[in-house]
Amino acid sequence: MNSVSIENMLREVMRIDMEATILEKEMVELKAEKEKELRKTLKSMEFKEMKKTRKIAKKKYDQILVDAKEMEEKIFENGKKETEKLELLLSKKSESISKKVFSKLLENYINSEKSKE
Repeated sequence: MNSVSIENMLREVMRIDMEATILEKEMVELKAEKEKELRKTLKSMEFKEMKKTRKIAKKKYDQILVDAKEMEEKIFENGKKETEKLELLLSKKSESISKKVFSKLLENYINSEKSKE
């Protein structure tokens, strides 16, 4: 091989090496860009998923509040009905006791009047 062909071959090797270096640099940059896009996409997906999860949680929370309010109203109504029943029962018992006491007082009075005679 003569020096010209060796020189040409070395030039070709250097050109190929330079292209390889450029391609490697482009590959590293492209990889970094794709990783950045991937992270951005993942963040976006996570955000959308969290937003969806928060929306579902909000609906469930709102439903729990509605259910709790309904339970509270039922308990209040049941308490009101029970109070009315107790008041009615107490009124009847009070009336019954009053009648018995009055009856006994009347009976005692009649007996005391009879014994005076």
